[in-house]
Amino acid sequence: MNYKFGIVLAVVLCIFPACTRQPEIEPYHWIPPEKHIAESYDTNVVPPYDPASGMTYEEYLCTLEIPVVFSVEYLFGTSFLSEESMSTFPNTMTNIRHAPHVQKISYPTYLHWLGSVIRVSRLMIGQYQSALQEEQISEGRKWEDMAECCVNRALYEKLLESTREEFSGLGDTVDVKEVIYGKSYRHMPDGSRQEELEVRDTFSFSLTVVGIIDEEGEYADTDAYGFYHIYASIDLVKTMIAKHSFTHPNKNDESAYLPSQIYNEYAGDAVALFSRPRADDPAKKELRLPGNRIIPEEEWLSYFENVPVNAGYIMEITLDSGTGYAEFKEYMEKMDGESSAKFYYDYQYKVYEVNKENNKNNPNWVDAVNMPQILEEIAADGELDEWYYYRPVPRVIRPLRVAGD
Repeated sequence: MNYKFGIVLAVVLCIFPACTRQPEIEPYHWIPPEKHIAESYDTNVVPPYDPASGMTYEEYLCTLEIPVVFSVEYLFGTSFLSEESMSTFPNTMTNIRHAPHVQKISYPTYLHWLGSVIRVSRLMIGQYQSALQEEQISEGRKWEDMAECCVNRALYEKLLESTREEFSGLGDTVDVKEVIYGKSYRHMPDGSRQEELEVRDTFSFSLTVVGIIDEEGEYADTDAYGFYHIYASIDLVKTMIAKHSFTHPNKNDESAYLPSQIYNEYAGDAVALFSRPRADDPAKKELRLPGNRIIPEEEWLSYFENVPVNAGYIMEITLDSGTGYAEFKEYMEKMDGESSAKFYYDYQYKVYEVNKENNKNNPNWVDAVNMPQILEEIAADGELDEWYYYRPVPRVIRPLRVAGD
């Protein structure tokens, strides 16, 4: 690692992995789930959604005094923030579990790319079997165990046309190939270490194709999810993801993260952003980006509002009521660090002093502080105490449905 923010920002980089810069952003569109209220609730007690009310369905859900499910979408590499990752982020799950109004946390979907280019790669969609509806399957049946899968129509036809796959139809197999990357370090002439990825392992296996899915719902959005889909056991995809290093998941996945592409488009290679209260409205924030750019927080959030999580996981949290959403969201926002730009600026000098001492006998060491551009600009304006660390990619929290639906 080329000490940018040292150990402190190692956690940030774990959460937001580096990704390949994209020359242009595709017009991705999030397709919301079907919206309806559970029949198990008495409509005399729970009024049904009325579009004429002027509220969106999400706003309506937040008025209900009954349990409501919310999705919390945020990418932590291809690893999932669950009990298995407690050793890496020991406080995060505890904090979420003890957040106001939380009743239940679940992970209904894992999305894992087999390839680096959305339009030609295969996307593995790990779900519970009950997530597939019978009407979605035009031929065959649902998968029943970790050795079986269903594929969408586009992949089925591609398999039939492939001379390399030698695929004959339902009952035949589709191959899954995976590469496991790890990190190594190359020592540079100036005494620093440059982090690199290396192939640690490869493996492959075959899944028996037992069904063809024509009705794909939100996954029919090819801009976000590509053309070729393998629907498989959630435990299988979870096991595949667990094989990857938390800080360096599947290298190919990184270029397919939609939020990462958008972040690079607007913030370049900055490893952090900073915010402060707006002078005209202290209840709101303004963000500072490299190049002395200052924008309203609302503008930054708008870049991500229609972007689905298309790699990693989707977490679902059941709150005891829709009206508890505002308090829960405020709690989640406060989970992010509140360290000032001055803290990171001073820490970078501490890293420099350590490196200087360690390299005092190294004639090739470059005697310079490796200060990120955004901190240099804030320091030049004398505002290090005004700006505070801001989560680069926002958590997207969306009301989904009434619990039990």
